Amino acid sequence: MSLEKQFNEKFNVLDQLCRKKYPEYDSREKPFEPLRQFKSTLDKTGSKHLENLIDARNILSHSPVPLISIEKGAINLLDGFINGLRRQAQYGSDAPIDPELEKLRADNLKIMSNALNDINGANIHVNETIRERYKAAILDLVQKEKDATSVAEIRKNFFDFKEIMNKLLESEKKARKTHALKRSKEEAINDVSEAYYDTIRDIKGIFGIGKRRQAKLIKEDAISRINSTETLDNIEEIAETAIDLLNDIN
Repeated sequence: MSLEKQFNEKFNVLDQLCRKKYPEYDSREKPFEPLRQFKSTLDKTGSKHLENLIDARNILSHSPVPLISIEKGAINLLDGFINGLRRQAQYGSDAPIDPELEKLRADNLKIMSNALNDINGANIHVNETIRERYKAAILDLVQKEKDATSVAEIRKNFFDFKEIMNKLLESEKKARKTHALKRSKEEAINDVSEAYYDTIRDIKGIFGIGKRRQAKLIKEDAISRINSTETLDNIEEIAETAIDLLNDIN
């Protein structure tokens, strides 16, 4: 979707929100009067931003050829005003709206929400205790982000959120490594055990007692070393060596 089309769609949303908030100023003769009433509640910077957006909409609506180009910053300001008005309606508040703050807040909350969905779903592999601890910490930051009244607060909350996520992902990395190590050990021990039983099955007679004892020592030593190692490469090497030794007995 082009930036101009995005601008027009979001401007219409903002216009409708202002008409709903200020129905007494809604009239055909003065179509942007609810928007201008909203503008009167903003600080100097916000008021200037909104006036520029209204001017841009007038130019786009009445010029047969494009006299201006819409930039991403204008879309972000519209998003900020829209998010701010929706928050006012949700919480029954008339607190002044800072569009840059509201845009930043909305973007951060969306990222936090996606992170919570990942934690609640199957995308993050950690035990339940760790999952609940990090979820609670992020939910606390979500509330702080909703309550924040300055860009500095919002950025601080999001910085803390990223720190929490880094720790969570590090915990997940360790959990994945532990799981992979455990599974690799189980598979290696099964392979060595299978090779051991194949070997002693083929050993016949009284003179095979020494060979059976040798096979048992090889198996037990390999299993002990597999259980004590912490590297996947070592596990594979220990298992392969033990299997070769067992195969050589006969």
